[in-house]
Amino acid sequence: AVKSLGMNYRYAVCAQPLRGGMVSVKSFFGECAHEDYNVKEIAKKVYETFKIPVCKLHIQRFDGNAYLCGLQPLKIDEITLSDANMISKIVSRVSGKGWFD
Repeated sequence: AVKSLGMNYRYAVCAQPLRGGMVSVKSFFGECAHEDYNVKEIAKKVYETFKIPVCKLHIQRFDGNAYLCGLQPLKIDEITLSDANMISKIVSRVSGKGWFD
């Protein structure tokens, strides 16, 4: 008998067929440093939908498309200096547009 549909009663398990390559990207306010347009669009949609400013996205790329497979918090020690610079530029750019009003 199955007691839990999660791993260690903490993380939900989702079984999806793996048809393409997986990529994990850091997302900051809906932006990521990835060259694939579809991956960038997923980061943007996740931020617009859930308003999660900083997270890691797990995305499957297959047949020219990208599919969100999961997301998780980004630990502070995973944020590099270049990530901090990217966050700073984004906040500086959008702070004049009323995002934080």
